[in-house]
Amino acid sequence: MDYSFHSLQYTRDVPRLLDFLHGQEMGYPRFDEWLQRTEHELIAGYKQVIIAESDRRVVGDAIFQPHKEIPPLLEIKNMRVHGEFRMRHFGGFMMRQIEIYAREQGFHGLIGDIRADQGNVKNFLIAQRFTEAVTLSLYDSSVPDTVMVKFLKAKESDSLLSRIGKVEGLITLIPTQKRLRILR
Repeated sequence: MDYSFHSLQYTRDVPRLLDFLHGQEMGYPRFDEWLQRTEHELIAGYKQVIIAESDRRVVGDAIFQPHKEIPPLLEIKNMRVHGEFRMRHFGGFMMRQIEIYAREQGFHGLIGDIRADQGNVKNFLIAQRFTEAVTLSLYDSSVPDTVMVKFLKAKESDSLLSRIGKVEGLITLIPTQKRLRILR
């Protein structure tokens, strides 16, 4: 098998990426709208992507962008690996590439959210040195999501964690004791 990883080099890659994403839908509300916005934001260069391929077939992706409300953080918007290609370290490789990009661009940390019941994904992120910041319903009021963060610059971690809570309107739900545990 021939595996490759690359950023978006040609706009002709966008339809193949979107087809892959559409086939991997995980039940998020308004997912199709997000895909349409993502197409335009990838072409415009606002969103970045790492595409994983096997024999010229898209088998994984990692889409990321500057966080809209906390610019020192790079937000991971979507990361998926096709079921046939899991446990081959594709996700870890793409995550390391995102972190390298974030450091080179001067970001202070990474942030992303997962469905709270996705234990395997949470364990993967913890293995990548992410920590849980807060759990709340982001997309569907009946389904909790967990915001995960990884700080790249320790000096900034406390103020950024506070800003994460403020952005979600939940800073009062993140007690100081928990914030201190997260930072350790």
